[in-house]
Amino acid sequence: MAGYEYFEHTADVGFIARGRNLEELFENSAKALMNVMIDLEGVEEQLKREITLMGETLEVLLYNWLSELLFIFDVEELIFKRFNLRIVKGKNEYFLRAEGLGEKFNVQKHGAGVEVKAVTYHMLEIKRENSWFKAKVLLDI
Repeated sequence: MAGYEYFEHTADVGFIARGRNLEELFENSAKALMNVMIDLEGVEEQLKREITLMGETLEVLLYNWLSELLFIFDVEELIFKRFNLRIVKGKNEYFLRAEGLGEKFNVQKHGAGVEVKAVTYHMLEIKRENSWFKAKVLLDI
């Protein structure tokens, strides 16, 4: 089963990501986001970047996670191909600690994909289907 797939939406891009656990779901969601903006095939794992976030629900945590990756891309021009991450449920929130592996964006090397303006809450959901987790995300382009 593929980690993610895209679906059409009026003037936006959506994706459905899957994972055997929450960590794999969040990693596949991140790859789906990154792969909209650039072709991940050419990305090398030259650097590491630590990311720590929290969210009141899993949906809020996913929104925060993808928004943070978009922010890092826009401001620091870093793109990530692989992630090592851990999600822990606290008393009233979820915590995510991740290490992104990738490199500095170079338009000559990586090409230019679609510009993602924002991650949206519209249609955002995380569900459990049998032994898989599934997330639906809509990106504003």
